[in-house]
Amino acid sequence: MLLYSMELQAMKQALVSVIVPVYNQEKYLRQTLDSICSQTYRNLEIILVDDGSTDTSPEILAEYAQKDSRIIVLTQKNQYAGVARNYGMSVAHGKYFSLIDSDDLFKPEMIERMVERAEATHADIVMCTSARLNDRGEISEMPWQLKQQYLTGIKKYLFSPAKDIPWYSFQFHVGWSWDKLYRADFVRKHSFSFAPTRHGNDGPFVFPSVVAAESMSIIDDYPMVHYRLSSQQLTSSGSMSKAPTSCLESIQAIYSKTREVGVPQEVIDSFNCWVMVYLHWNITKLSGEARGVLIKEIKERFEPQYRILERIPAIRSQKAFMPLCDEIGKSIEAYIQAASPEIPVPSSREKVPSEMAPETEERHLLWTRKSRCKKKTILLFGILPIWSVNEKNGRKSWRVLGIRIYRKRIK
Repeated sequence: MLLYSMELQAMKQALVSVIVPVYNQEKYLRQTLDSICSQTYRNLEIILVDDGSTDTSPEILAEYAQKDSRIIVLTQKNQYAGVARNYGMSVAHGKYFSLIDSDDLFKPEMIERMVERAEATHADIVMCTSARLNDRGEISEMPWQLKQQYLTGIKKYLFSPAKDIPWYSFQFHVGWSWDKLYRADFVRKHSFSFAPTRHGNDGPFVFPSVVAAESMSIIDDYPMVHYRLSSQQLTSSGSMSKAPTSCLESIQAIYSKTREVGVPQEVIDSFNCWVMVYLHWNITKLSGEARGVLIKEIKERFEPQYRILERIPAIRSQKAFMPLCDEIGKSIEAYIQAASPEIPVPSSREKVPSEMAPETEERHLLWTRKSRCKKKTILLFGILPIWSVNEKNGRKSWRVLGIRIYRKRIK
């Protein structure tokens, strides 16, 4: 009788559609599905979209659908995660969308806490924080997922990014969907959708929705998602080299949708700064022919149309101008003016002494910064975001894209 009452109460709660694209994830899929099915919030519609998997993922999905009546399995030919998410949303019935990945792990109370916050605040989007999970099962912090320095003085319980922090609306979070809960009618009202690209498909959905949100709420007391970031992902460009210009398609889609929802100029300036960081990340992540293809496309088509680099002086004049944006802008300018796809030497505030520079092709992208550790240390790191800070046996290590670029003890 008690169990029946609990189930009846659950049915009165708002339905949440959990949408998961799946492609060749047999190694981690069961762990992820277990973390979804065991959520304390029971009124779920779990939509699993098989994106043409060639491993045993379809069999695993069928197995779980037999065990849990809340699971719906959809199939499509391989069209990438963005198309799979759009497919899932098109058949979803929930009041809220939870758009999560098929290899991450989720705290049992994640959806319950996010729905409670959404119901209490009537927020269009609720966001939680996450921690990184590596191949060895180790968990480390990800402070760059939610950049607290851009939220100073903001009531994170309920705020409007475009109104309260317009200049940092593209910087305070990462363009991922799996750390956010969306009100379904808000998504449908603006026709938000994911891009059909091989990578970077989240951005055209996430960024425009954040700046269009009249209300957003953040839960950041502890991480509720363990984001799986394998060593293979960190040390290789993966599928990026197969579609090196996908990032440009993503940028164009974000720009178009952001303009469509209507935002103040400060938000567009924030977007321009984000574009420079994103372009630079893609260029440095690629190598060889793929890098050359991207640089050529930026030089011949993208920059003449969008003229991002020309906007640097205007951005610099703003009160909230970010120096990093200027540095990256100079670096990208050097890239597209270079005759070859090799990495050019950008200007930097502090040159790296040649006798201290690591013998890699990235040496000229680095500059020195002194750490605050008790022992004097010089850290050389790129202008990409630091992915994690780990401490073990009294020693700290900093990783950029999973690679500790350089570290030298000073006697």
